[in-house]
Amino acid sequence: MFNRSFLSLCGPTSEIPISSRRSQSRASRAYSSRVVLFAVLLAVCSVSAWAQASSGTVSGQVKDQQGLAIPDVEIKITDPSTSITLMTVSNQVGRFIIPDVSPGTYDIVFTKSGFSTHKINRQDVKVTEILNINATLEVGQVTSVVEVSSAPGAELQTINATVGTTVSGPSLTYLPIFGSDVSSLAIYQPGVSPGGQVAGA
Repeated sequence: MFNRSFLSLCGPTSEIPISSRRSQSRASRAYSSRVVLFAVLLAVCSVSAWAQASSGTVSGQVKDQQGLAIPDVEIKITDPSTSITLMTVSNQVGRFIIPDVSPGTYDIVFTKSGFSTHKINRQDVKVTEILNINATLEVGQVTSVVEVSSAPGAELQTINATVGTTVSGPSLTYLPIFGSDVSSLAIYQPGVSPGGQVAGA
């Protein structure tokens, strides 16, 4: 008697059907999966963006003395200070590209059977820039080396208009960093306008 009276005072009770509980559980799992997937995609994009913003590219074309493209030329770039070497091979029209190259000074060597080894020393790779290196190979033995100290047009950016720079360790130490955000150092680079203003008409 007491139980019935107490229940009547409390009013009618509502029960959640089992099927509704299962639907809510599925919806919760689906939502969790979407959150995890979004987090993974965000992390991948962030890593990709960081790699792109902190490295440069070496590209160019290899020809013979008659101006004909040479395919299958082995191109090696080496940083003498770290002994890190990256390698690629020229395609059918003699072109090559080496992406994601860490900033530094590199020696570049071109080798192919039937041609003299062509070496270009001390080429600077900078952040976000494309170092354009065109080489002309001479007919001869691979053991003979043609060594040059610079490549014409290497500093001329005709492919990528992006401006970038490398911030040295002392700069990170002595320059003021707003809000402990290293990206704030971008305002100190040439051509950067914090407000987006552009000089001219």
